[in-house]
Amino acid sequence: MQSGVKETFGFSNSSLFHVYKNLTEYISNHHEVQRDLDLIGYDYSETGWKILPEIRIPEKVDRAVEDFIECNNINTDFAAIAPGSIWNTKKYPIEYYELIIKYLIDRGLKVVIIGSEQEEDIGESLKLKFCGNLISSAGRLTITESIALLKHSKILISNDSAPTHLGVCADIPVLTLYCSTVSDFGFYPYNNKSRWLSYEELDCKPCGIHGYDKCPLKHFKCGYMLEVRIVISAIKEILND
Repeated sequence: MQSGVKETFGFSNSSLFHVYKNLTEYISNHHEVQRDLDLIGYDYSETGWKILPEIRIPEKVDRAVEDFIECNNINTDFAAIAPGSIWNTKKYPIEYYELIIKYLIDRGLKVVIIGSEQEEDIGESLKLKFCGNLISSAGRLTITESIALLKHSKILISNDSAPTHLGVCADIPVLTLYCSTVSDFGFYPYNNKSRWLSYEELDCKPCGIHGYDKCPLKHFKCGYMLEVRIVISAIKEILND
């Protein structure tokens, strides 16, 4: 090759697979961690691929998170919820999330919203509805600070989006809710006590690898058919474990 690189590696389904000297089969229903380990030739057992990311939290980040906890009077157990995604068809219905939040508050937990600046409006809207029992960190914390905060949480309930992976980094129980996507894409939470839920009885699901601004068929059954009672039942099992 003109770059002078002696060895190149890539997946067999790459659009530029012909430029790689060494090709690795891309196994679509494997977890992304498995696929990456395959790419570097790492030999693992059936469950040996479940390697947790090691995140070193700087002291100043811990202090910032402790200040956030103190300033927001989060002096009891709390649950984290990540209701956002850049893809609308990945978002579990917000009215369903409200029922989940009510359940968690009735159980005696405070709720903290996790997310980026794009979720600030959602966080503030929910904050008004659950005055005093819900705090929003959306847009206020860095990725590292969010992971440090999640380490204090009893559970994270998230869409199929980046916060799922932050919860795995924090090594807390994560419940990921799939709407237009599926776990077979390989991005589900795999640490201890974590789970995922998905309504699978749809011919149109998955409708794409990422998602859309709107449901292509205009019914969004993948979100609405995943009933709140099923989600709450899973939360109960995780919290009571």
